[in-house]
Amino acid sequence: MRRLTLSLALISVTLLTAFGSAAGAETLEEHFADYEGCFLVTELDGTPLLRWGACSERYPPCSTFKIPNSLIGLETGAVDLETVLPWDGEKKYLRSWERDHDLASAIRYSVVWYYQELARRVGEEKMQDYVNRFNYGNRDISGGLTTFWLSSSMKISADEQIRFLSKLYTGELPVSEASVETVKKILFFKGSDTSGASTGEPPWSLSAKTGSCRLEGEQTLGWWVGNWTQGDRQRLFATRILGKGADGPTARKLTLRMLADPDVVSKVGAQPLELEP
Repeated sequence: MRRLTLSLALISVTLLTAFGSAAGAETLEEHFADYEGCFLVTELDGTPLLRWGACSERYPPCSTFKIPNSLIGLETGAVDLETVLPWDGEKKYLRSWERDHDLASAIRYSVVWYYQELARRVGEEKMQDYVNRFNYGNRDISGGLTTFWLSSSMKISADEQIRFLSKLYTGELPVSEASVETVKKILFFKGSDTSGASTGEPPWSLSAKTGSCRLEGEQTLGWWVGNWTQGDRQRLFATRILGKGADGPTARKLTLRMLADPDVVSKVGAQPLELEP
């Protein structure tokens, strides 16, 4: 009986370490009230700090695939940081897509046509080779060279998103350092203002990519995955939401709310981000 009691105690400690306190779980449920989803925060090496929801379930990567797609384009010489691809003059899904784009602006505005042309330049054989080398998701590009990541054959889980990001940010991917640094640079989203007087808070930055896909019926999917640096410590995160109205910008907004919530960030040993309203 004593051994059973000790075993149950160890299990309880493990669960509290992995998922946070019951109060923390309730806070996350409130944040995700409108969606089914997953929120995963890890150390840079992928060690979990907070894991909530169905993080092992696979879904299309949507535009989060623009991260590996950028690396592949740079490594194969299909594009470089200065490559400008011309808009064909036709109406696009978003007004921001209706102009010429380079690699940095294409990832910032998530320009699908730019990355479809990039994929054409890479070609199916090289694309499959690099997806295999990266061990990215289920590695299935059979859904078409320009569409496999968009509600098609390729699937990836939040756990796998983190494993890929960990390799990217620790320099373990089979690509050049120059390509890695370029992709890190263009993924930058936002950071604290360190130009003024010290506030006593550690400086922070977020580098990440959204992803949006339409699934069957009215179900839609949203991702936001990336790197969170605070002070001298780096963490990785992956947020996935599923439901009516879910998309990448909504996943990003939800994540920012959680990273500003003391009840959430305390579970990963961080300080809440001071975000502008």
